[in-house]
Amino acid sequence: MTKKQESIRDITGLFFRTPTSKKADWQGRVISSPLAGYYLVELFDWVLGEHHAYRLVTIQDMTSWTFYATAEQMREASDKSKPPT
Repeated sequence: MTKKQESIRDITGLFFRTPTSKKADWQGRVISSPLAGYYLVELFDWVLGEHHAYRLVTIQDMTSWTFYATAEQMREASDKSKPPT
């Protein structure tokens, strides 16, 4: 496995947004992988962007999420997806 492949496999520390849905829209950061195939994620409040909760999710739950290297990249993507006022 190359170094790039290893870095892609490790999603700990990455920021994320879930697809918009009626069920739940999450944004946050991947904290750790306490068990193989499971990740502890920190959710951020949509208005303030501050800590809201922690959730344990499976890698299968994350397949449609969009990941970002930094919180700034996540915010910029969010700003671009909003309709102009």
